[in-house]
Amino acid sequence: MCQLLIYELVAIVELTDLSSEKDSETSGAENHAKLEALGYEVGFRFIEFVAQQRLLKTEPLEIIKFICREFWMEVFGKHIDKLQTNHRGVFVLKDNSFKWTSHLSSRNEISARKSWETIIKFPCGLLRGALLGHGVAHFGSR
Repeated sequence: MCQLLIYELVAIVELTDLSSEKDSETSGAENHAKLEALGYEVGFRFIEFVAQQRLLKTEPLEIIKFICREFWMEVFGKHIDKLQTNHRGVFVLKDNSFKWTSHLSSRNEISARKSWETIIKFPCGLLRGALLGHGVAHFGSR
């Protein structure tokens, strides 16, 4: 249920962002920043909530395992499909069937890319908030 509500929230922001004729690139970037900030808050609060109920791990690999298993399951209803590491602190999480972007058509590649860029901001914020909630301050994304 949580997954559906979040998806709807992102879809509404996406429609507002993409259908408005008066929006400039600046306001689009502002909307993306707001979406990511909202995701960050949700991810951080989720970790705070979990931390009140049990002790969280502090080792980087254990934190990432928690993100892949429990956090992703709670938010998206499934586990991460693949976790890769170079054993030097770099982790790659792969979700091969990410539901939020599975509806995007490849017919109109430019429109699909804009939609994808909007949709992905909230989950990026979720991950950033969850990682920072664990005390991981340095991370990146592509």
